[in-house]
Formats: sequence, structure tokens, C-alpha cells
Amino acid sequence: MLSIKVTVTNIASIYDQESRTRGREIILDEYKEEKMNNTIPMGISPDFINDLMKNISQTFGFSAKPSQKIILKLSDEEYESLGIKFEVNDVYIVTFNEGKIEFSREHF
Repeated sequence: MLSIKVTVTNIASIYDQESRTRGREIILDEYKEEKMNNTIPMGISPDFINDLMKNISQTFGFSAKPSQKIILKLSDEEYESLGIKFEVNDVYIVTFNEGKIEFSREHF
């Protein structure tokens, strides 16, 4: 059994031309907890430079390590059968177990 935390970054309506059905596209990104850094660097140190580069990279969308993504494209019936209502920015636990994928909302 493998479990990972993900956050919903986008939910969009889709229309499948082939089957002529409506559905949803849900994009889930790997959840990364933000570290709270309450220290103020005095002078230029290697940690200060690393933090500065990290902030610049995040601001402009650069990433040293690409985040893992799951993109679900579901018909409305498939979405309803999941039994969970996804909300943007909420955190979910995805569990892969014996050929099944289960979603549950993370409670803080």
C-alpha cells in the first residue's frame, strides 16, 4: 500500500467529442509542506543565498525538482461515483492498494 498527499491545483469542465459527454479534469500536485522560517539572516550567508534562490525559483515557476502530478479526466458519472467532492487548494490523501486508487480528504 502506498499513500501520498496531494493538493488540487485546478478543476475544469471538459467535453469529450467522441463520446459526447461532459466531465471534469482535476489536476492534483504533490503536496509539499511549507517550512516556517522565523529567523532573519544577518549578512549574506550560504543559507540566505539558498533561500533567496528558492524564492526566486518559486516566484518565476522554476523548479529544481519537478513536482509529481496526477491528472484525472472523468465523466460526470465517474466523478460522482468517487464519492468525494474535490476543492481547489484542499489536501487529499491518495492511496494505491491492490489495484485500487482511493481518495480521502486530509483533516488538519
